[in-house]
Amino acid sequence: MMKALHLGHEGEAAAQLLLSAYELSDVFEPCLLFSPFPQALAEVRRRLAEVAGRVERWEPSEDLLERTLKFVETVDPKAPRPVIWLEQETFAPEPWQLAFRSLNWSRETYRDIAPWMWVFAGPDELLNVFRDRAPDLFGGVAVRRRLKEKPVLAPVGGTMRWLHLSDFHFERAERWDRRATLLALVKQAEQLKAEGLAPDWVFIIGDVAWSGQKLEYQQAELFFRELAEKLGLDPAKDFFLVPGNHDVDRSAIGRGEEILLAGLQDEETVEEVFRDGRQMDLLSRRLEHFYAFTERLLGPARAWRPARPWRVDVREVGTAQVAILQLNSAWASGPKDETQRVLVGEYQLREALEEASEALLRIALVHHPMADLRAFDASKAQGLLGAPGGAHFLLRGHLHEEQSVIHGSPEGSLVELAAGAVYTGGRWPRAFLATEVDLTAGAGTVHFFGYSDRGNGFWRRDPKAYERAPEGIWRFRLPAGLALGEATPAPIAKRGGPA
Repeated sequence: MMKALHLGHEGEAAAQLLLSAYELSDVFEPCLLFSPFPQALAEVRRRLAEVAGRVERWEPSEDLLERTLKFVETVDPKAPRPVIWLEQETFAPEPWQLAFRSLNWSRETYRDIAPWMWVFAGPDELLNVFRDRAPDLFGGVAVRRRLKEKPVLAPVGGTMRWLHLSDFHFERAERWDRRATLLALVKQAEQLKAEGLAPDWVFIIGDVAWSGQKLEYQQAELFFRELAEKLGLDPAKDFFLVPGNHDVDRSAIGRGEEILLAGLQDEETVEEVFRDGRQMDLLSRRLEHFYAFTERLLGPARAWRPARPWRVDVREVGTAQVAILQLNSAWASGPKDETQRVLVGEYQLREALEEASEALLRIALVHHPMADLRAFDASKAQGLLGAPGGAHFLLRGHLHEEQSVIHGSPEGSLVELAAGAVYTGGRWPRAFLATEVDLTAGAGTVHFFGYSDRGNGFWRRDPKAYERAPEGIWRFRLPAGLALGEATPAPIAKRGGPA
């Protein structure tokens, strides 16, 4: 039986799979059903009711075992097996967390007393709760099956726009030149909105803080909320973040963490650590302020969690699904120089790409360039991201310099865009990117912005950013099917500087 199932616009195919599972299974088998379309969930529930005859719809809570024991007394063993359907009218993660914890603690009891079908139904955010709270109960994400359904709405198409911001380096004390830079950034974002280029999403590609401290994230949160308000965006839906090496609290790196990090010398060991909750908890202490920051800014449903320190979110553009893979290249950051010491991990990449596999377009966010990963990880990461089923865009930061590169091979193409640093003090030029992708026209545009400290300070399209982008704008083509293999040449890339 499937462990987790994602619905498209319709529930018919999901209903057929669940009905088959209902007929074949005679043991306790929980199934997770999630979809952004409530009508699809309702269709599946209706079809199950026709066969089972009895569908008990419960709200998730921590007293599931007690309710189940009482329900056992009412079940006629000669009647068709009932279906227990758990769903909320308004999604909130806390009751689900309590319910999954109760199920994990008592799953052997459930197997003894409940030979029925259990369906846990809800929006896409439910998947993140079960990954965090009940991976053992559902057998892991890798075994889930997904539906491939034809869209029933308008033809695929639409335009998406995003701001690509990186390397803010917020500190406890505010600096006058940082504040001037950020005020000018808000003003420029409003100007983009006035030009008809209002971003749909804001991508923040790491190094939000300077040293991973709580007060630094408080400064960042104030600014990001101000930016969201001016753009008319909701951070809980429209902001996407990844951590960088400066988001690591290096004061929290003890001897135990150093020994653990030093042992990450091959992919097998890396996967063992990812699968070991205790070791991930140990490493997560260095990023606990970043995780808390994401919960405040993005909300509990989209907060980063130590047990699974990356995220995948799916958004609709027209009727096309766009997956945004928020990858973590800072989870193994240590106390020393980062060059060729950090890791993403094949396990993280494969899990994220599997979750994003049904999307038409996949955008990967990661702080570090692939060349900064450990040698055994770098080639694997580049290969997976550039292969069929990999990413179409790779957005990063870290080097404090813009870079634009198209990686092409017989396997596929990957557009890599690196933003400069929003603020580093006076050492590096300040820069960010604004990108537009038109799926209908099959075209993309990147606007390169630089900062001038003349007067009160202002941002403008940078005509000196690249030789082949004299107006500070690069236009390129997307081929049919978004293979990205026929894009026009990228601007001549600059040599990046040290982080």
